[in-house]
Amino acid sequence: MRNTLLLQLSFQCFVCLCRRPISVLFFVSFSFSLEMVFVEIEAMRETWPGNAHLLVLWASIAQLQENPTHELDEVKQALQQAIELDKGSPTALIELGHYLDHVEDDPKSSSKVLT
Repeated sequence: MRNTLLLQLSFQCFVCLCRRPISVLFFVSFSFSLEMVFVEIEAMRETWPGNAHLLVLWASIAQLQENPTHELDEVKQALQQAIELDKGSPTALIELGHYLDHVEDDPKSSSKVLT
């Protein structure tokens, strides 16, 4: 419980997304299954479709699901879309680099993205 509260407090500085702070997602991820968190993120994406941070969160959790509901190509597309939406942020670039290296086993493409 203490880790959940500390994690929730550390993310209070983020803006509210559709009246739900991002901290709620991290709180939920500690309390419930990834599938429940994934459903919440998908609902938030429908309400706020152009949010790069939500796309990265969605792509990260989509890869971690035990029973995937989306193809890995969709994960890659979400990361590429996040890069286009927020060119100044390295988060999506880093995630795409890891995806290319570990999922597609393409270290050359990964190094191009990360440099």
